Amino acid sequence: MNRCSICYGKFPYPLAAIHGDLEMRDGVWTFSNLEGSNDTARVSCNGGLSSGSAGNELVLNLVGKDVPLVKDLRNALNDRMQRVWDDLQPHGVIDLTAEVRYWPEQKKFSVGVRAAPQRDSTSIEPVHFPFRMDRLQGALVYRDGHAAFEGFKAEHGQVKIAAAGFSDFLPDGRWHMHFDDLWADRLRADRDLVNALPERLRKVVTELNPTGSVNLRGVLDLEGSGRPGEPMQSQWKVRLDSTQASLRCGGLPLENLHGDVTLQGGFDGQQLRSRGELRLDSLTFKDCQLGQVTGPIWIDNDRVLFGSWVDRPEGGTRPADAAGPRQPPRPLTANFCGGRLYGDGWVQLGAEPRYAVNATLTDADLSQFTQDLPIGRQKLRGKIMATADLTGSGHTRNSLAGRGAIRLTDGDVYELPVMIALLKILSIHPPDQNAFSDATINYRIEGEHIYFDPIVFHGDAITLRGKGQMDFQSQIELTFYAMVGRGELDVPLIKQIFRGASQQLMLIHVAGTLQKPETTKEVLPAVNEALKQLQGDLQNRK
Repeated sequence: MNRCSICYGKFPYPLAAIHGDLEMRDGVWTFSNLEGSNDTARVSCNGGLSSGSAGNELVLNLVGKDVPLVKDLRNALNDRMQRVWDDLQPHGVIDLTAEVRYWPEQKKFSVGVRAAPQRDSTSIEPVHFPFRMDRLQGALVYRDGHAAFEGFKAEHGQVKIAAAGFSDFLPDGRWHMHFDDLWADRLRADRDLVNALPERLRKVVTELNPTGSVNLRGVLDLEGSGRPGEPMQSQWKVRLDSTQASLRCGGLPLENLHGDVTLQGGFDGQQLRSRGELRLDSLTFKDCQLGQVTGPIWIDNDRVLFGSWVDRPEGGTRPADAAGPRQPPRPLTANFCGGRLYGDGWVQLGAEPRYAVNATLTDADLSQFTQDLPIGRQKLRGKIMATADLTGSGHTRNSLAGRGAIRLTDGDVYELPVMIALLKILSIHPPDQNAFSDATINYRIEGEHIYFDPIVFHGDAITLRGKGQMDFQSQIELTFYAMVGRGELDVPLIKQIFRGASQQLMLIHVAGTLQKPETTKEVLPAVNEALKQLQGDLQNRK
């Protein structure tokens, strides 16, 4: 053959400038050193046609070098493979080898292809996930409707992607891709990634607003019906590792996330459902650092659930066809200030997100609790137990509401600026470090203000009771009155009235800030009415 051309009807990929040898000996055909070209592609072929026990068999072994991924090649494929091509949108140049076997009597084909992209030129941008992947490496091995991915690697900017897996293409047009050992390093929720997501999944990611990079490891399955307009379905089981990421759950900013979260779930084109397990070494919430954060999480189209809410019946996270008993609800747990924090919560996603959090803190160390607060570096000690039950909406504190309690035991708080001011006005001087060893504070939050009622400081010599308010800029307005001993007596400071004017019955007003409190006192008889009200509050609580 010399300067021949061919365009086979069942695989119409035109080849020109063909040369080589065809030989027939006693009914056996042999093709050797056949070579042709299409644009930059150079295709060589060896093979033959012979008869055996199963009848005639045609065998062709082809090698393609520098084959461009252009329309000529796409149009030569069958309808099913053309849909795959259209879904993947490949570009660039590949090298390939192929083996074609054909049995004329049975009209049976068997085709095997191994295609390897040329690294610096080849890319794909799947229609259902338009996240361009450049510099493809590895090989696609295809045989009779089944394809395997070997050593697949790709890049998207600084993102590195790798996977192994397979794909099946069924006669009715359906297809299934499975990726094992999928990993993606330096993955960011930037514009390219977010815009590549399906609309409903994009909405969830946008509202969570994750920042920073994560490394992804796991398994991914993609399925399609092959019918135009029908969405792709996906299932995953992945682990996300983060070194310094952040996200926004409604009005709850979670920052400096270090650790990992495992997620298992799926997306059918309409509904997202994914359950996960947090294993974070640390995170920051409202300038408070939490360590060893563990527990369940749930994400769907409309909600993010944490802790016990994930497995509560009212949470609605259990699939209808789930087998086995329901898991017992578990809270999120974390280390905080030497103590243990237990919490649950939910976030209703939307333009105006709503959220709720309830938490309990046990055995926290007072010195650690206050070291990051704007009140100085005093020597403090004691154990703290606290509760909080909060709700809110939006991304500001304007709608924040809730209540809780704080209990201090075995305390030493005399170096707090507020306590120094109170002790001074009561003429109790350090180093009486046991002036107040226990405290109980009930509070409620309304927007930018925290209201305390009551505040009780217990000491062996004296007890202070009061109430007041503080804002999130540490501005305070507090009022106290004193009682003898640990507050067991009904009448405030009866014994002290006769011990000098400096220790007369009084109200103590504290204003200013936590760092620089300003105190004033109000003595008898001007405070009688106020004392009656406070004394009535005391009697009502007993």
